[in-house]
Amino acid sequence: MPASSFLWRPQPIRNAILAYLSEPRSAQAIARHINRPVPTATGHLAAMRRLGLVVRLGYAAYARADYAGPPLSFYRKPRDRRKPPRDLPVSTAPAPFAKPGPSVTA
Repeated sequence: MPASSFLWRPQPIRNAILAYLSEPRSAQAIARHINRPVPTATGHLAAMRRLGLVVRLGYAAYARADYAGPPLSFYRKPRDRRKPPRDLPVSTAPAPFAKPGPSVTA
């Protein structure tokens, strides 16, 4: 196989990503647009970052390399909004499955 065949490959997915990045998008939105799983999309985005085609604005937020919008602090990892577990009330009643045993008297 000639060496020149390794220099160029069609990149329809990366072209679709670049066309879709008219504004900053999340990795999940990009993955849905190209109809691929999120890890596949982020793999393409990482390769495109190394080539200087896209920039990562924050947690799972990407834009074209020529993007001049809000500062990076605008795009942050979402907070964990789950409530902390509450303490369960302590019951003094015996468990319903406990068998009464012989009482020990001294």
